[in-house]
Amino acid sequence: MNHLNLNAPAPLDVTKAWIHTTFKHQRQLYCCRFSPDGHHVFAGTQDGKILRWSLASLPEPKPEEKPKANKAAKKPPEPEATVLEGHPAWVSRLVLTPDGSRLISSDLHGTLIGWDLTADPP
Repeated sequence: MNHLNLNAPAPLDVTKAWIHTTFKHQRQLYCCRFSPDGHHVFAGTQDGKILRWSLASLPEPKPEEKPKANKAAKKPPEPEATVLEGHPAWVSRLVLTPDGSRLISSDLHGTLIGWDLTADPP
């Protein structure tokens, strides 16, 4: 029996999206989640790490301008990630609580970890 989740967010219309910022990472990313308040993005990696980038400090997007013939386009600086470590295998799933205070992660070995995102460091 299928259930309709009326509280589910509307799907993202990728035709209206554009790349504004590239996020630096070393290994393959396996999963990704945005925090409920939109201030952070989390990604699970192949080497068992979770990367957290702050979106709040990014500059506002500007309309794209064509670079002049003799000048290359300036790239905005790549934001640095906070690294959460603890998984022995690829991080396969990330779930955030509705208030964004906790992150639950799982890996391919079946390990579950609960992260308190209000702690410093989590």
